Amino acid sequence: MASLVPRKIWNDGKIARDDQAYARWAAEVAKKEGTPFIDLNELVAREYDKLGPETVEPMFADEHTHTSWDGAVLTSKIVAEAIRAMKGTPVSGFVK
Repeated sequence: MASLVPRKIWNDGKIARDDQAYARWAAEVAKKEGTPFIDLNELVAREYDKLGPETVEPMFADEHTHTSWDGAVLTSKIVAEAIRAMKGTPVSGFVK
């Protein structure tokens, strides 16, 4: 299970985290069900924070919600890394 990715909303030079709604709810359900969870809200937000607004801007196809191809590729790499980090999860050949 995974949370939603963050929107492109900057607050004080950092991407706003959605830790009070959907992202938190997804984490709570995963915990209750005992299923692995990928916090894409936090993982993608950290990467956007590192890259900064000028680099992140072209990764979106609209104002703040839907990514462009480059944004989708970045997110898929983050997902693949998170899956690889889960013990016992086979991911060989998933993403190179």
